[in-house]
Amino acid sequence: MTIIVEQLCRSGLRFKKQTNFKRQVGPMHRSWINLMMLAAESQQVIWLRTMRLAAGGAKAQSEARRMVEEKIMAVGVESGRMAMGASGDSVVKSYRKKVRANVRRLSR
Repeated sequence: MTIIVEQLCRSGLRFKKQTNFKRQVGPMHRSWINLMMLAAESQQVIWLRTMRLAAGGAKAQSEARRMVEEKIMAVGVESGRMAMGASGDSVVKSYRKKVRANVRRLSR
């Protein structure tokens, strides 16, 4: 996050005092950052899962099954939340939690 702040400062963006970056960024930018982070973290999970599936064996079979089950469950839960009025940003944050959990699990 500090690299992003340094790049923004070099590009001419000026902050009032030394404040938290998140407070300086508006809600639309926060949503955009969350979406871009979801894309980057998802790519990491795709790579880790591909490596696990390529290795074959029992772990690959259980990972393939788990992947399909997770996707079906996530779509059902999050589409229900959207139907009940949840914001798109809250849905992205929820997906990011699940993706980060997958990164931790697959990285072991």
